[in-house]
Amino acid sequence: MSTLESTTRRRSRVQDSLSQPKQALGSSPKTAREKELVRGPITSGRQGRIVSAPQLNEEERQQLARLAQALDWSFYVELGDVAARAREVGRELEGLAPRRRSDEAQRPTRPSLSNLRRHAMRQWFDSVLEGREGESYERRLRSLYFPILVGDAGHDDVPQILVEHFLDYIEGYLTSWLFDRPHENLVPSAQLLHAFQSAMVLQRRANAFRDSES
Repeated sequence: MSTLESTTRRRSRVQDSLSQPKQALGSSPKTAREKELVRGPITSGRQGRIVSAPQLNEEERQQLARLAQALDWSFYVELGDVAARAREVGRELEGLAPRRRSDEAQRPTRPSLSNLRRHAMRQWFDSVLEGREGESYERRLRSLYFPILVGDAGHDDVPQILVEHFLDYIEGYLTSWLFDRPHENLVPSAQLLHAFQSAMVLQRRANAFRDSES
């Protein structure tokens, strides 16, 4: 076979491969969330930071400390009610029926679930502002905070999508609190929000990879 014929055949094979429709690697996931988990490591954007075990930098930690100082007592007074609403919004979005008081009454007597959740919410939110991170902290999120804040009483297996809705709501609430009135300079508020969003990436990673322990 001449060099010319060999080159022509190679070009023909390349053109044929380019003309064929591209196929996705592996099985086709049903949802966008599944696509994010199925495909390879992502190097940019929020999901990229989740996959690559993000860490807060010093500037973000300083901004979180400033945010903790900026939040007034009224914010923390409302925090328990905000958490309750965040939990219910997630259930509504997923078409889950609201819990009935009769169902709660039939369960064994236990300390006030409402007070437990309020206490857990304050502890969890403080841990976010402190920039807590690491494997032990992620295990604590999965085994303690997420089940109490988002799950039903007596159930530790909280659907990941409900935790996602909960985190989205809390992030949205803080955003509205930071920008609830006009400011001559919005940059400081934007910096505080960016630091909080970075800290929330750690929360999302703990939720997204909870099954890695099993």
